[in-house]
Amino acid sequence: MTGNVDFRLVMKELDALRAERDTLKKGSGGGNPPGGDAMEKRVEKLESALPDIREKLTRVEAKVDSIEKHGSTKADVSGLESNLIKWFVATAFAMTALASGITFGIARMLSH
Repeated sequence: MTGNVDFRLVMKELDALRAERDTLKKGSGGGNPPGGDAMEKRVEKLESALPDIREKLTRVEAKVDSIEKHGSTKADVSGLESNLIKWFVATAFAMTALASGITFGIARMLSH
């Protein structure tokens, strides 16, 4: 497939980006960062939101600490699983023994 590429649009965008770069270079003199009043307003907005952010972060930290304290580990879950399996097997064995005992008892009573 033969493609005819028209670089006019690309060159136009490149020229626009170069012009923007040159404008930014000129505007950043004097030791002040670029952005001016808009940057200051954004920083003020962030600074005003900081106490709320700190409060929320404190609550999140408290919840994480609680989860770590009361949460179970992989080893805890594994131990619980083996205990449950033991209980299920023992319960099944006991129920089978009880049912067999009752069956043999009834059969013995009926055979007399």
